Amino acid sequence: MKVTLDIGCGTGDRYPAHPRGDVNCDVDAPKTYIENFVRCDAHHLPFKNHVFSKVVSHHLVEHLSNLSKFKAEIKRVLQDNGKIEIVTPNIYSKSSFKDPNHIHHFNAETLAKAFRDFKVKVKGDEGLWIPLRGNVYLFKKFPFLSRFPFLCKNLKIEGP
Repeated sequence: MKVTLDIGCGTGDRYPAHPRGDVNCDVDAPKTYIENFVRCDAHHLPFKNHVFSKVVSHHLVEHLSNLSKFKAEIKRVLQDNGKIEIVTPNIYSKSSFKDPNHIHHFNAETLAKAFRDFKVKVKGDEGLWIPLRGNVYLFKKFPFLSRFPFLCKNLKIEGP
């Protein structure tokens, strides 16, 4: 059976809720109803071993204090040959530094290195990053730019 876990789905409080999984979890309780929601910390997931076929985490990894523990938990709950999908701001985009709670800032190379044991591919996600005069940025969606992650607003890893 294929079951997707969304770690850090958002709660609608500080960050909007965007559940993407069959099971959705976050450290805070949601403001509105989220189907199959479990309140938990990404460093200590309350699930049995090898139960999820896919783990999704969008805009969470940059907030985590212990990346090694997070990766270990993903490996523990992910089935053999399971897939992961992680999205984080590109260090070259304004959004990487917009939130003071971001502990990590990744470019394509450092993100690939951080998750190399998952055998992932780094792609660009969510538009083109163009620095303009006066710290203004232009974001526009061009699907072909996903091949050039350093030009994109966000980075996305998928694997295996």
